[in-house]
Amino acid sequence: MKFGYQFQNLCGSVYRSGDVVFTPDGNTVLSPVGNRVTRFDLLTNTSSTLAFEARSDISKMAVSADGVLLMVVDVEGYGSLINLKRGAVLHRINFKGIVNAMAFSPLRGYLAVAVGSKVVLWYLPLAAATTKTFAPMIKLKELAGHVDDVLCLSFSGNGRFMVTGSADLTARVHALFPPRGKSFRSITLAGHRDVVVAAFFDAASSIVYTVARDAAVLTWEWIPPEVLEEYSYSDGEYSDVEAAPELAPELAAMQIEGASENAAGASGAGNDDDVDEDADQAFFGSGWVNKDKFEAMSGSSGGTELAENAQEKEEEEEREELLGGTWKRVAKHLFKQDFATVSSATMHAASSLLVVGFSSGVFGLYQMPSVTAIHTLSVSSTRISSVTVNASGEWLAFGSAALGQLVVWEWQSETFVLKQQGHAGTLNCVSYSPDGLYMATGSDDAKVKVWSTTTGFCFGNALFSASTDGTIRAFDMTRYRCFRTYATPTPAQLTCMAIDPVADVVVAGSLDEFVIYVWDVKTARLLEMLSGHTAPVSTLHFSPVSNMLVSGSWDGSLKVWDVFNSLGRAGGGSIETFEASTSKAAVTCVAWAPNDKLIAAGAMNGTIVLWDPREGKTVGIIHARNDITGGRTAGSATTALNNPAGKFFTSLAFTADSTCLLAGGESKYVCIYEVSQQLLIKRFQLSHNRSLDGVLDELNSKYVGQDGWDVEESHQDDKDHLRALRRKAMPGSLKAVRDTYKFVVACSDISFSPTGRSWAAATPEGLLVYSLDNSVLFDPIDLDVDITPDAAREALDERDFTTALLIALRLNEDELTSEVYQAVPLDTVGLLVSDVPEVYLDRLVAFVARQLTASPHVHFHLVWIQALFREHSRAIRRLAATLGGPLTHLQKALASRADLVTGAAKANKHKLAYFTHVHAARAKAATAAAASSSSSSPAAMATE
Repeated sequence: MKFGYQFQNLCGSVYRSGDVVFTPDGNTVLSPVGNRVTRFDLLTNTSSTLAFEARSDISKMAVSADGVLLMVVDVEGYGSLINLKRGAVLHRINFKGIVNAMAFSPLRGYLAVAVGSKVVLWYLPLAAATTKTFAPMIKLKELAGHVDDVLCLSFSGNGRFMVTGSADLTARVHALFPPRGKSFRSITLAGHRDVVVAAFFDAASSIVYTVARDAAVLTWEWIPPEVLEEYSYSDGEYSDVEAAPELAPELAAMQIEGASENAAGASGAGNDDDVDEDADQAFFGSGWVNKDKFEAMSGSSGGTELAENAQEKEEEEEREELLGGTWKRVAKHLFKQDFATVSSATMHAASSLLVVGFSSGVFGLYQMPSVTAIHTLSVSSTRISSVTVNASGEWLAFGSAALGQLVVWEWQSETFVLKQQGHAGTLNCVSYSPDGLYMATGSDDAKVKVWSTTTGFCFGNALFSASTDGTIRAFDMTRYRCFRTYATPTPAQLTCMAIDPVADVVVAGSLDEFVIYVWDVKTARLLEMLSGHTAPVSTLHFSPVSNMLVSGSWDGSLKVWDVFNSLGRAGGGSIETFEASTSKAAVTCVAWAPNDKLIAAGAMNGTIVLWDPREGKTVGIIHARNDITGGRTAGSATTALNNPAGKFFTSLAFTADSTCLLAGGESKYVCIYEVSQQLLIKRFQLSHNRSLDGVLDELNSKYVGQDGWDVEESHQDDKDHLRALRRKAMPGSLKAVRDTYKFVVACSDISFSPTGRSWAAATPEGLLVYSLDNSVLFDPIDLDVDITPDAAREALDERDFTTALLIALRLNEDELTSEVYQAVPLDTVGLLVSDVPEVYLDRLVAFVARQLTASPHVHFHLVWIQALFREHSRAIRRLAATLGGPLTHLQKALASRADLVTGAAKANKHKLAYFTHVHAARAKAATAAAASSSSSSPAAMATE
């Protein structure tokens, strides 16, 4: 049995809070889910979660222009620089403050971060690849001038200028790379009556749009120096004497120190905080920085030679000619949305489209600069927390934190590209389907959702759910309806449920009556009430191969029932009764091994007892109190080691081969035990998110006084709690309680996939899926100096497909393998596959499975699959243990494609029948016409 389970996906939650962003290709949406990032591929309709974890809940995200780097920042101001393709963390940084806005520059290698009232410009050598340095992030400059927090920022199209919006009701335009030897002030754009939530440049960088929370949008236009004299200045504003021509000045944000006082008065008072006083500068990347800083970054003193380039001198002279103008407010518009405020906004500069999300759940699409409403739609019943647009301007993505909803809307065709909503409450239970293709989850929000293990999307067929309202409901997920309800004769709260292997009966345990109800699945008739427990029934589980049922109760006992043979007898009657422990501790969970030889039960004293149901005796006891010990909660008066609360398991699951046991409970750990030796093999920590309680083993000792832990004092230094306290409506309100409450990390339920390759845990963050099927992006084997991508392409040009494929498989690069794979002629696939050594079979099978999932060339992939099984059937049978993961992936991909092809065939059944009938009729008519023409020919008449 392998134990190298790695985190694979996060289901049950698609969006929590923070920024939703598109990748530069516009086909993938990145959504923050707690302290993780989920990636939704809109072309293949699949989702995957990056393996990294942030320190706390993610609030801001930004993707570089080339799509290689992803910067995420949590609510505490800690950032992580991530390689988006690999999902690996390259660098972690503390910005030492709450980050309210962040964006990558169109110029490669620059990142702007708004911390408090300042904007910090960073240079990333990893992105620019122009110099060799040990520093992954280099601080270039700070841009100041605002007197309150900066809430938004945006770069111009050329990346040389930036506009920022602040809570001080103003916006400022900054020059990032002024010519050397010049001093400049940023320009203030004032005129809003509420905080500025968004600010953007147009495509030509000659117009700035600022959007305020009170649904007002102001349009600012650049007035060049030669046109400035034609405007009359009075009362602090320029009058519209003549419309400004459409110009795209390179320095639309610059103003020389000592320029016209009238211009300075019209645009707002300047600020010297961001003035660059050093005249000795050099051109670095795409802008000017100080000579000393440049030499420090490049590691040499010869960097100033770049400034001598003639092209850079011409560019500098062009900038000099465009100085001296200012900005003028030319229009003001108001969005009429029934008193709703603006919660988020974004702009697609190339098509001049402004997308605005409102607090009422409505979004508006407007054509700028006329602010003409093109489209409005209500996509949520609550506030739209984040809005973004893809590179082509066709798809709009919206996130609603209150509902946990993520929507992608194509505004031209008015259709949903993606609409997913996670659970609003904590997950309580999870279960795999018998084929391992689906997972069902139940939550505190009184909803049951079915998730596809292949795509990660909410989907499903049929399921049963039990609730404390005293009913069991059967749902048909194909028709999206409840087709049967099973009710108790008297009101009762159901705590657990189980279905026999052949789905003839469904049973449920009661919290009030201490009995087990048995219903007929088909008729919904109550067949029996099994009594015998003297406390609430906490858990039920059927034998996988027989009709035997085991039940656990708070009375400390386990009872085994023969359900069908007990029908008709008074009270049912149990076959065998076991004591869970010598102390008669309450039973919290039970599991029956797939081989029908073991029953495992967890008790509140922290032990797991193993029984042989056939012999009726105990075969082992696992003492797990020290294994399940979790972190320390904020309200705990003792350390995590001495805290007795939660030191027991609440869910158990056997592996497919019955050799190991998976256990989870009110702790941050999930444990795997070897059954025969009762040994702990591995512990998995479910989360490192500090926004959850119970993650840290030791809390900050400065809040521990002589009276114990001071919770309120600790919250005064917690930025997340301060933000929540500011949002509360009034003391004691429900909203304030929800905002300040922290969920405790725990595992409510666990389930093993029938394939044995993955398992899932229900947690407050969502459904965490761990799998053995993770593929590594680059894991080369048998390399030498001749094994290179160029060698593979040379072999491909010479039509040596076998050599090219083997080199690609040895390098294990998907892009190169795909290039070779698609170039292979269809009639040579069988011969090529027969030459593939057995050592590469696992990689080739896994690659074909991924191609079948992502590519529409179904017939081409089926030819490869047929050749693989025809040429290597014996090897696949012999290497079943090694190929288990790839074959499972291939089976899932085939099942998914079969459903799509079957659906398309059924939809086109009558059309195909009609075309076949028409073709046959035409062929018959053509035959008849040919026969009649031949019979009437002169040759035929002469023969007669």
